[in-house]
Amino acid sequence: MSEPLSFWCVVAGLGLAWHGLLILWVANLPHPLRGRPLPKAAAGSEAAFLIFWIEQYRWLGTLLALSGVVLVIVGALP
Repeated sequence: MSEPLSFWCVVAGLGLAWHGLLILWVANLPHPLRGRPLPKAAAGSEAAFLIFWIEQYRWLGTLLALSGVVLVIVGALP
């Protein structure tokens, strides 16, 4: 990999990992990764919407953190 490209891979990877870890700090890991079942709520209720939303937010944080770490590793390789 060329020098400027690997530098930007590391920079972008650190940014992705940072944002993903901030999300995980606030929202925690998704329920399946923690070995816990999702809480139940009545279909169409506000509680069901909030459970869905926060779970999607958790998965987004996990994806950002993991992709950032992978990008940093790819950029750091010779």
